[in-house]
Amino acid sequence: MVLLSTSLGHAKNKGSEVTPEKARTIIEEAAKKKDFSKEFKEIVAAPESVEKVLIEVLQTSTNRWEERWFCAITLGKRKSPQAKAALLKAVQDELFIVRQAAVQGLSYFDDVDTMAAIRNAMNDTAMVVRSEVVDAITKRNDVGAIDVLQKELYEGRNFQKGRSMWIRPQIIHAFGLLGESSAVDALVKALKDKDELVVTQSCKSLHTLSLKHQWDYPVKYQDCAQAWTRWYEARNEKSEKKEVKNKS
Repeated sequence: MVLLSTSLGHAKNKGSEVTPEKARTIIEEAAKKKDFSKEFKEIVAAPESVEKVLIEVLQTSTNRWEERWFCAITLGKRKSPQAKAALLKAVQDELFIVRQAAVQGLSYFDDVDTMAAIRNAMNDTAMVVRSEVVDAITKRNDVGAIDVLQKELYEGRNFQKGRSMWIRPQIIHAFGLLGESSAVDALVKALKDKDELVVTQSCKSLHTLSLKHQWDYPVKYQDCAQAWTRWYEARNEKSEKKEVKNKS
């Protein structure tokens, strides 16, 4: 009975295995849904043989963008060398939504090549792609990309008629998530920004950093920008005095 039960279980598993043909059907169905979590899990756990289908659908420009998007994210979760190569190519695709999905897919990896591709995608013409880059940098905890974020914060393409686009507060938020004290200068500078959302988020990110690094939180002033500016000035003054003392 044990042998029979095992055999039946094996047959059942084999029958439910996702074949390349079945994968195509799953991809098509998932692309029509708002919630495709079930299909996503199914394809991520599918045998290696389905990856050719995922890559083919991703790289075929005539396919629906929803199908290509789904394949890019799925390939990222699978993390195979073939998936990596396909996503590195897709980040240069003509369709911005595919490039955005490729960046998200690359965020699941943990090697130098994919991180370099993510940073390079900050030069993309589409803001949704650059926004995905900001998310990928924080997801990968790429503290080495702080300079990239600082530069992007003041790029002219992130302003429209003199007003900030939404990616700028997102970058400020990323400084807090990355948790590096090296972002303090950029955050204090942002306290003088014309965009109130940027100023408010700068205060929040500075607060986040203060909790991580156990800095004294400036609560003496109701205006947060004024409070953090005075804190910064006092911090620099203290640092200068210490430097002079060490030299003497």
